[in-house]
Amino acid sequence: TPYWFSCASNVDAILTAHGIPEERIVRVPVVNPPYVEEQYTEQSDEDPTDEFEIIFVGRLIEDKGVPLLIKTFESFVEDHPHAHLTLVGDDPTGDVNELIDCADLDDELTTTGELEHVEVIRRIASSDVLVLPSRDEALPRVIVEAFALGVP
Repeated sequence: TPYWFSCASNVDAILTAHGIPEERIVRVPVVNPPYVEEQYTEQSDEDPTDEFEIIFVGRLIEDKGVPLLIKTFESFVEDHPHAHLTLVGDDPTGDVNELIDCADLDDELTTTGELEHVEVIRRIASSDVLVLPSRDEALPRVIVEAFALGVP
């Protein structure tokens, strides 16, 4: 019998609402600041023509898969013109900003640099999906935070 892993009470509620028995939900012991769960909002499918917001949070470096993400997003946006990618994090080498300058993504891609944690959480919560194409991660905190926010 499968078990389902959760990191917050709102994730428990989502799982039980989809028919997962409570006794099959295992809470992963993660301690997020209270403002993480406070940002949780139910996602709705009100208007499918709205912009599809993709967010990346982390250092803008090759090991985090950012160059691959930008190249892939260039192709993705051709078929999905309402998509937008936000990159949150610093670019210590300047390589990613150089790659962005060469890409044809003027309106579809935004970089923010480093942000305060509360602002990062707010931006994740307002996104449709978080992407982390990292080459070598165990369980990044940003993934757990996105889970707690109800963001896939």
